[in-house]
Amino acid sequence: MKIFDWLNEITFLKRPWDSFSEADQKTFNTFIINRFLSMNSEWVDFVNDLQVYTMGIPLKTKDVYNLYCDIFPKSKTFLRYVKGKKEKKYEDWVTELVGKHFEVSKSEATNYLQLFYMTKSGKGNLRELISLYGIEESLIKKLRI
Repeated sequence: MKIFDWLNEITFLKRPWDSFSEADQKTFNTFIINRFLSMNSEWVDFVNDLQVYTMGIPLKTKDVYNLYCDIFPKSKTFLRYVKGKKEKKYEDWVTELVGKHFEVSKSEATNYLQLFYMTKSGKGNLRELISLYGIEESLIKKLRI
């Protein structure tokens, strides 16, 4: 069974656990179920509170399934999975330049850039640092610092 089949079972069909084959029972993943159930804005706090019992205390998957079937209302529910937006905050060449200058990794260089961008003086210091490496003024202006 797929995740959406399990969600349908929990929220609508509510068949007994023993009616599923052993192979199907092995596909039940409490973490993923919690993740999808929390996509419903009305249930997010409730699912979060239940995680102490479903994840923290080692409940059997059968018990977690039965708990969810008993607690959640019987209704056809659509749970849209919300993905985070991955935006590139800084130009790659700036991250690399800061990383080489301070001799740090790219992720640390990104943290440095966050600090630079926090204040007006930090932006000025970043502008000076970039100009030390002979970067054209037109590229520096694109950074809006």
